[in-house]
Amino acid sequence: MRKTCVRELVNEVIQLSRCYDIQWQLTNKAERARSRHGRLITQDNGYFFPVLILGLFFLSQSAPAQGGIAAGRYQITSGTYVEIGGLGGSRVVPLPNAKQKYVEMTFNPQSNLAQMKLLANDHHTVFCTLSNGIVLPDHIRFEEPVPPPPPGLPYLCYTASNSAGALRIDGVRITPLPGPDLPNQLFHTNVLALLMPVATLQIAESGHTQLCWNTMSNCCYVIESRSDLDSTNDWTSTRFVRGDGTDCCIDLGDPTYAQQFYRIRAFLYP
Repeated sequence: MRKTCVRELVNEVIQLSRCYDIQWQLTNKAERARSRHGRLITQDNGYFFPVLILGLFFLSQSAPAQGGIAAGRYQITSGTYVEIGGLGGSRVVPLPNAKQKYVEMTFNPQSNLAQMKLLANDHHTVFCTLSNGIVLPDHIRFEEPVPPPPPGLPYLCYTASNSAGALRIDGVRITPLPGPDLPNQLFHTNVLALLMPVATLQIAESGHTQLCWNTMSNCCYVIESRSDLDSTNDWTSTRFVRGDGTDCCIDLGDPTYAQQFYRIRAFLYP
């Protein structure tokens, strides 16, 4: 039975679609004579960073799992956020939404404590931050204060755990009453999020360009491409890959002078 420290169970849970667009857009301006450096990878937030390519090299790994959970950035696929109190009574919000779309999980190697942030769709605006998470064998527990105070006083208790390969978040935050018109009981219920893959372009010994990323065993991946981002042409599916929890590389063929954009889409499967 899953351990939980949520004081109240929210009965209304809205289940959303279990697929998501990772939207890592990769651009490859290949110049064969100088094909071993200068590749650019575009993330969905529009930032560019160079990837140094020197023949074959190892694909960077995600941080080791703590409490069955890996450090990294996750994309929320489903769940419910509830606000109770104030003039509105209660408000049930299905996730993801613009204010809560990503989860960033980090670990302090010295203290072995976890920090979890819920981020907006711009990857930067923070909806809330949970710190000093205690890493247990099967989940991570965020709780303040410890022990719990008497009913009605400020209290926070969240758990993050692994659920069929996805990150699951449940929790409650009780805040000092900010005013009669504002809620003071905040819940997250059955929030599921998938780890976003780290994608790179590299040159194989054959001279072909390869697209590599870390897969999850409960996901299937669709690799899509297009020649530019300004036209109305749709993305074209070029490959389907079923994840097995290992790093995967697919051959994109012989480098050319043509610009090409790549996108990876991931879907949960039973």
